[in-house]
Amino acid sequence: MKEMRQDLDTLCAEIEKDLASRSFAIFRGHHRALENRPQVDWDVAKWPDFREFLACAEKLGATLLVFSNQKLTERLLDQARERLDGADLSRDDYREFERTFNKLRAYEGFTSSLELSFDFETITYIFHISTPWYDELLDMIDDLDDAIEQAAGEENEGPMGNYFSQN
Repeated sequence: MKEMRQDLDTLCAEIEKDLASRSFAIFRGHHRALENRPQVDWDVAKWPDFREFLACAEKLGATLLVFSNQKLTERLLDQARERLDGADLSRDDYREFERTFNKLRAYEGFTSSLELSFDFETITYIFHISTPWYDELLDMIDDLDDAIEQAAGEENEGPMGNYFSQN
């Protein structure tokens, strides 16, 4: 298996070049993985070549392809930093998150994820790839959100926990 790329800019350029040689109508949209419809994800770990995904779309007769790529932005990093500053963490946990956060700042402006997708009958087929550092950032944001939610839940419990009198 190929090593996961740290930057997807080169891959994005390869996809753009390949798409220009195909007959798909390209819709530049957002990631579709969160849509509320049946979907199937391409196994990029075993078959990382996007050309195979596009060949599958062509064989199925797909005419419209959605292409989305995302760069790591200062805004997303600032939002993650706000979560870090708002989380009730131990000093060691805070320092670990801060180290990770500072390391991730180096990737600002780099392509962090990309997605190709098409619809066939009632299912959306998705080719999605992201960098390990972007996945790490998303995991960090999830962990911080969990810590913030847990702290908010503890504040709302009061001295008797979740016990409420029915009287």
